[in-house]
Amino acid sequence: MPEEKQKSTPKFTYGNNYRRTRRETQFDTLDMAVSLKHKVSVYVMNDRYVPKRWRYINGKPAIDYARAIRDCISDSNDIFLNKEQTPERLSARALLQEKALSYCNKLQLQLMDIIAECEGATDDNMREVTDLLSDLIGKIIKWNKSDNDRISK
Repeated sequence: MPEEKQKSTPKFTYGNNYRRTRRETQFDTLDMAVSLKHKVSVYVMNDRYVPKRWRYINGKPAIDYARAIRDCISDSNDIFLNKEQTPERLSARALLQEKALSYCNKLQLQLMDIIAECEGATDDNMREVTDLLSDLIGKIIKWNKSDNDRISK
């Protein structure tokens, strides 16, 4: 009898443990914030969009706001509400989420300044950054609402 061939599935190892390939979860706010920071950095360092003379005035603040958004989301994500659902933990997490939204608004204003002052920057070539920023704002708002819904139950 011929031997039956076994289907081989690739396994990824991490240490001695096998881990399965995971699908994306609905909570990808932190991944979006990291991606936004990267895209903003790459955009403002491109000579065609933001000339070198404008980088310190417009580019550096945009990168700093994107970094602050990422940091606020990361810190807020580190506060677990499932362990101890106290009002202090909820208010600390909500404060960080509001701070991230505030930095999102500041980044939007900074990107508008870049478009107004730099001749190479346009709405079209900044579309990827602005779309990601808009999606991130929506995710943060939904995240805050889901936290409030979970606590009120």
